[in-house]
Amino acid sequence: MTYELPALWAPIDTIVNDDSLKLAGPVAEFLTRTGACTDPDTAARFGATGAQLVAYAIPTATGVCAHAMARAVAVGFAVDDDEDHCADAEASLHRVIHRATRFTSVIDAPGTGHDDPDPWIRAWASSIQDLHTCAPSGAWHRAQDGIRAYALACVREASLRRTASYPPLDQYLPFRYALASGRWMAALVEIAGGLDLSQAEIHSPLVRAAQQTALTTAFLDNELLSRGKEEERGEYDSGLIPVLLAEPGTRTLQEAVDDTAALRDRIMDLHLRLAAAVRTHGSPAAGDYVEALGRASAGITAFSRDTLRYTHPHRPKPPIVSGPTPPPRSPVRSRIPLQIDHWARILSSGGR
Repeated sequence: MTYELPALWAPIDTIVNDDSLKLAGPVAEFLTRTGACTDPDTAARFGATGAQLVAYAIPTATGVCAHAMARAVAVGFAVDDDEDHCADAEASLHRVIHRATRFTSVIDAPGTGHDDPDPWIRAWASSIQDLHTCAPSGAWHRAQDGIRAYALACVREASLRRTASYPPLDQYLPFRYALASGRWMAALVEIAGGLDLSQAEIHSPLVRAAQQTALTTAFLDNELLSRGKEEERGEYDSGLIPVLLAEPGTRTLQEAVDDTAALRDRIMDLHLRLAAAVRTHGSPAAGDYVEALGRASAGITAFSRDTLRYTHPHRPKPPIVSGPTPPPRSPVRSRIPLQIDHWARILSSGGR
C-alpha cells in the first residue's frame, strides 16, 4: 500500500554542532576496537549515526561528554538494529532480556561490564564510564532511571512483537516515550547543558510535561520518517500508525499516517505553550532547559529526515514547514489519547 508523508511542522530551529559531526570516525574506531562491530562499513554507519544524533539533538555537548554520548547512542542504535534483524526465536528473546538487564546494571555501577562476553555490553560499559565523569549526580540518577524505563520497554516490545500485537492507544504514548529512551535523552540534554535545576523544579508537572511533549513530538516524526526502512526490511513496527490501524473502525493507511501527523501537531502545540509557561513562571535554569529540549526535538526530527539510516530511495523526503502554527490537516479521525488530555490539564492548571 502506498501513502504520502505529510509536511513536517518545525516551529523550532535546529542547531548543529559541527565538532560533534567529526566524531563519526573516532566512534567507528571505538566500535571496531571493542569488538562491537567487526565489519568496517557497519562500524562507519553506526559511528556516523551516533555522531549525527548528538550533533543535531544535543548541540551543547562538547569534549569528552559529546564523545561519550555519541558512543552510547551508537551502541543503542546498533543493538536495536541487531534485534530488528533477528528471527523472533527464543534465543533472540533471551538476548533482549540479557542486554536489557546488563545495560541497567552497568549504568547503575559505572566501571563494571568491561569483561562481559557480549561486545555490545563492553562498548556500553566504556561509554557509560566516561559519561559518568561529566554528569552531576541528580542528572545522572535521571539518566539511570531513563535506561531502566528503556530496558523495560524493550522487553515489552519483544513480547508484543512475538505475539504480533500492539499496545492499546491509551498506553501508546508513554510506551513510545520509554522505548525511544525519552527520559534518557532528556537527561543527556540536562548533562550537556550543565543545568542546575532544583529537585522540585526538574520534577514539577509543568517541566515534565514540557519535556515529554518536546521529545514525544520528535519520536512521532521519527516513526513517520523511519517507516520506509521498516517496510523495506519487513520489520515489526510498534508505532502509532499500526496502533491506529488496529483500533476499531475503518481507517486506510493514508488516514492513519495523516492522523499520526495531526496528533503530533497537537503535542507540539502543547509543548510550545508549556515551554512558554515554564519561561514565565520558572527559574532561568528551567527556561534554559525547556529551550534545550525544544532544540533536541527539532534536532531529532532533522536527524531523522537527513540520516542515511532512514533514507528511502523510492520515497521523497517530506518538506519542512516552519512558522508558529501547523499546516492545515484533515480532522483527526482517532479519539485523543489520554496522555494528550493529561498534558493539556497540566497546562490549564498552571502546573498545579
